[in-house]
Amino acid sequence: MTLTVASYWTPPMPISRPRLAEWLAETRQRLGLGQDEVDRRTRELGARVSQSYLSQIERGTKSLEDMGGSRMEALRQVYKLTPEQWAKETGLSIVSPDTLPSYIPSTVREIPEVILMPVYSLATAGIPMQDATPLDYDPIAMPRDQWHPALQLFLAEGESMSDGQEDSIRSGDILHVDMRATDPHDGRVMVVQITGQGVTVKRVRLLGENYWLFSDNPDQKKYPPFQADEAKILGIVQELTRKVKVRLS
Repeated sequence: MTLTVASYWTPPMPISRPRLAEWLAETRQRLGLGQDEVDRRTRELGARVSQSYLSQIERGTKSLEDMGGSRMEALRQVYKLTPEQWAKETGLSIVSPDTLPSYIPSTVREIPEVILMPVYSLATAGIPMQDATPLDYDPIAMPRDQWHPALQLFLAEGESMSDGQEDSIRSGDILHVDMRATDPHDGRVMVVQITGQGVTVKRVRLLGENYWLFSDNPDQKKYPPFQADEAKILGIVQELTRKVKVRLS
């Protein structure tokens, strides 16, 4: 696992796809623009939103989130909206070098496009206490090229997965979980929903013909391995984000 530093900002909640599609079409029509004209203007801005792509978005068959920051920024400019208006109407913040204030040095402006990810649920590293439940937690900004539709973020709680190493899971870490991996993987850290108890993060190990859930903490007396009678694997932990406090002298 790798460590990355989180950045935080709380955006409005995204509106539903049908309502968003309707609003985008109404905004374009109010300006008297055809989809072909939007295609031309965004191409001139260097981030083309093709007529066919825009048509799919306005029909609700494509997600605006998949467009990426550069093309969303081009569309915002063509639709003559401020960044604040765009965020209010779409629930999506555009974070790219072009949207940073002009007083930011050019060396700082060379940042990748990012996407803001909500934290999906708590995942206890000890005894699971609750089912997967959306959390009131600041979204995490991550590079757009690291995002995929099956990615979900979980908040780790407890110290049973910490073995003292820098890359082990600590309480408060944000876990990047690939929800496509729903089969047990021997030796991998996975997020598991235990029926009647809740969500936990453990290392899955195959012993004989059965899978067991292990803690990485060496205190096996305090954190013994166990089998779950009924459990569902939600996904595999790919990496983690740790909020780092920096002391300034």
